[in-house]
Amino acid sequence: MADAVRFKSDVPNHIFNVDLPKGVYKITVTTGDVKSTIISAEGVSQLFFLTGSNATDSFTIPVTDGQLNIYAGSGVGTEFSLSTIEIEQTSTGTTTKPTIWIGGDSTAASRYNVTEDAVHGWGQFLPDYVDGSKYDVRNISASGITSSDLNKALFGTIEHYGKSGDILLLAVGINDYTKAYSANPAAPDPSSYIENMTDMVQRAKAKGMTVYLVKQHGQINDTGKYPLPKSRWFSDAIDEIAETEQAVVLDLFRPWLELSLENKYFEMEEYYTDDYLHLNADGADKMAEMVSELLFLPNEQGNITEDPYKDFDTTSTIYYQTEESGEPVSNPHKGFVMTAYTPDMIHSSNGFAYGIGGSANNHAWDVVTIVSGSPKWCDLNPAEGVYNWDEIDGMLEACEQHGLTYGIRIMPYSSYLSEDYVPQWIYDKGAEKNKAPLRDDPSVETEFPKWDDPVYLQAHKDFTKALAEKYDGDPRVEFIDIRPFGDYGEWHNSFAVGDEKFMPALDIQKDMLDFYREAFDETTIVLPSNARGKIYQYALSIGIAKRDDGLISIPNAEWSLRPAYKANLPVLGENYQTYTWMKETVRENEYSYVNWTPEHFCEIIEISHMSIYALDQDSNCSYKFYKEQKEVIDEMCNRLGYNFTVTSAKRNDNQLLVTIKNTGLAPAFFNIDLCAEITDKYSNKLKSFGEPIRIEKGSFHDEEEKTFLFEYDGTLPEDAIICLAMYDSDNPLVTGKNPTIRFDNKNTLSTNRLQLVTQAPNGDVNADGTFNIADAVALQKWLLGVPDVTLADWRAGNFCNDNRLDIFDLCIMKRELLKIN
Repeated sequence: MADAVRFKSDVPNHIFNVDLPKGVYKITVTTGDVKSTIISAEGVSQLFFLTGSNATDSFTIPVTDGQLNIYAGSGVGTEFSLSTIEIEQTSTGTTTKPTIWIGGDSTAASRYNVTEDAVHGWGQFLPDYVDGSKYDVRNISASGITSSDLNKALFGTIEHYGKSGDILLLAVGINDYTKAYSANPAAPDPSSYIENMTDMVQRAKAKGMTVYLVKQHGQINDTGKYPLPKSRWFSDAIDEIAETEQAVVLDLFRPWLELSLENKYFEMEEYYTDDYLHLNADGADKMAEMVSELLFLPNEQGNITEDPYKDFDTTSTIYYQTEESGEPVSNPHKGFVMTAYTPDMIHSSNGFAYGIGGSANNHAWDVVTIVSGSPKWCDLNPAEGVYNWDEIDGMLEACEQHGLTYGIRIMPYSSYLSEDYVPQWIYDKGAEKNKAPLRDDPSVETEFPKWDDPVYLQAHKDFTKALAEKYDGDPRVEFIDIRPFGDYGEWHNSFAVGDEKFMPALDIQKDMLDFYREAFDETTIVLPSNARGKIYQYALSIGIAKRDDGLISIPNAEWSLRPAYKANLPVLGENYQTYTWMKETVRENEYSYVNWTPEHFCEIIEISHMSIYALDQDSNCSYKFYKEQKEVIDEMCNRLGYNFTVTSAKRNDNQLLVTIKNTGLAPAFFNIDLCAEITDKYSNKLKSFGEPIRIEKGSFHDEEEKTFLFEYDGTLPEDAIICLAMYDSDNPLVTGKNPTIRFDNKNTLSTNRLQLVTQAPNGDVNADGTFNIADAVALQKWLLGVPDVTLADWRAGNFCNDNRLDIFDLCIMKRELLKIN
């Protein structure tokens, strides 16, 4: 584009003037054929370092003297130009809308005439995520600047136009830290940074602006460190300034780190430029979205819904005990997995010491709900169209006998001793093999299946169809891994030089997932560990769960499972090695394998929101692991997946109101019928107390609390025993039997029913935390009608359990005090 107006740095008062009525104007400029330009208007710098020819940007300012004065200058070189100026009046007043000001370095700066994969700053994209009817956004940022540069050279624009109601985001510090680190690596000095930042904060606050101090994001290699860095740059100094000056901290470091960890195998590398610090256009756009979300947090109260049961306590009500069990609670479709390859490893029928009932007395089985095994494809499908399901059926029968379910992981190949489990008849039909040097010894060439061979692919689909026809919907099958490709079927060929180049194209991988999704309509299907990136995203989009291994040992591997949790799908995990190996690992640096510790074990489960987790991967069925770490394993047993705890239960005549909290880490991914029942003294159901309530799969989320109302139709016997019960409504094997889901509460019976036991009074009617003579005095005065005497908790004195206070309660209270004293 030709230059319309050219300015020279050696010509004074070289200004382009436009007569305009008073008002607020949006000015859009396009530069001419120059290297770098700063645009000034009304005597104030407005846009900084527009690079190259035809760079376009906008700013909004008031014109109060009837004339817009605008010119190009500074930047790089001696001549500066404007090719076009577009002027749009946005208001007839002279006060601009509330403005979000960004004072930052290269991580926030606007970029011009650069490719999408070049460095971009998030400040350029923030307007896309801000309501333009409420706010203007002005980006006063430049590459390479320190807090001193911003304070002395650019901040004047912000101070000149800043006003009450404006927001200032100060996003500098990386260059300050780098400079200070170069001067003293052992202890980078933040004093200059603190001085300049404090000065800008004070000047902005004097104008009535709200100031946010931005903790800038880190480098992509932060995701490989354990423990994870808590901060970078001068983060502590930011906290100090914020506390002293009463500014707000906007932390981009931790949220961006977590996003990077969760998406490490998705697009995170695509967000960074080659230096793995600066972001490209996609990354800067994502960061701008994050800034907006943090800046404009949704109303935490949300829509306030009126409690439909608020009047339940106004009449005579019986309250029931709701203490947590304090014990490990094993439940179906969640929890710990035991590896077993034969039925004998489960029930010890041939003398296996570590199985159920074996001589080792292995109590690890007490917290196990699922067994996983690895049948070989060639054993199950010995000839075309011929299937031998005996191995799987034997495992299913053994699992059913002991109340367990079975996870099926069918192996196509194992690099250990080059064991090929693809049926020979497939090769006889013409399927080819790959050849490659071994990674550990390139002088040796190895052969393994050609995963994208059409004959191989069709044979695997035929086998999968037969497998689904046999086992889809079988309640004894907990999950089936999708293992058509790679070593152990784990979607990698890490044993071979070249690894990824031997994996099928993405469209072939997607086609295989589609086939599994269609074949298995009822049983959970799982994408194994190294199926990552775009195929992982695709799997989640069609409802396929995810497993990862390498947990505990590989730093931060657990974060890769969080996208599955966020997609409301089960999360499954395995460790890198056995408990003993991991515990004895020697770390070389912060990027090395991580040791097993109780704290790290819990961290893995909590971060990933795990539903199903391999207990150990040794041949002794986790015997040593559970013996040494029983306490922490029992604790995590109740955190894995769902865990339902009754937090409140009360009855008003024929109405029973129950509040339940999911104290686990994930929803239950199956349908549940919640029931209230009247039972005999042996916990046998006599009749229902109202209608069952269906809890749909995936709907009762972790940390969520829900209230349910049951209404009994008829005359309720005074001595009725009332229980709560939960049934797996998807499992025909348990229909008509005792409840299948156990509550994490005391008074839960061997039948899995939770018996509702009336809450015992504790005597502390004045609610001071202690039961003593003061409570008896308070109750006596209250019974005598002494003015201004109230009881903070009258139910604590209801010793007669008749929902009223009288002299009989006082007598029992005094008797209980005598016992104490």
